[in-house]
Amino acid sequence: MISLIVPHMPFEESDKALEELLSSVVGVDEKLIIVNDGIGYAKAVNIGFKLARGDYFIVSNNDCKLIDGTLRSLPDELGVSVPLITPEARDNNPRCFFCLPRWVYEKVGGFDEDFEGGYWEDDDFINRLNENRIPISLNHRIEVEHLNGGGLTMKKIGEQEHFDKNKEIYDKKWS
Repeated sequence: MISLIVPHMPFEESDKALEELLSSVVGVDEKLIIVNDGIGYAKAVNIGFKLARGDYFIVSNNDCKLIDGTLRSLPDELGVSVPLITPEARDNNPRCFFCLPRWVYEKVGGFDEDFEGGYWEDDDFINRLNENRIPISLNHRIEVEHLNGGGLTMKKIGEQEHFDKNKEIYDKKWS
């Protein structure tokens, strides 16, 4: 069973993006939309992890859209898998759209909720995956578009403030 977890802060543009995402996804058994009313990305995703019933968790930003393939092809029992992201992602790490088996969540845990709003919680999660030697693979059979280059919600709530504050938390934790 595959669970889709989407943190979502409701406002007009993000509601439209969420509709595009949900109409594009094929191959999931459960869709969990976690309303992020100021609780932050990390906490919203963690709520989804706790509620999800699947053997695999797909985490998607609300401003993504499946453009090729089926999400049934994304899970990798050996570790975390990431689809091709357009426009081209800065790296092939789990950021705006990725899949992990339940056992990875049980071993590594969810996102660190000390990170507020958004930014740097994914880098922290990637570091913990690497510390636990959990492989991250790129799945070329699936393509996802990060609409308008991404960051729809963060642009709405003040991206630079969250970026700077969370970078400080990240640097203290990982330096």
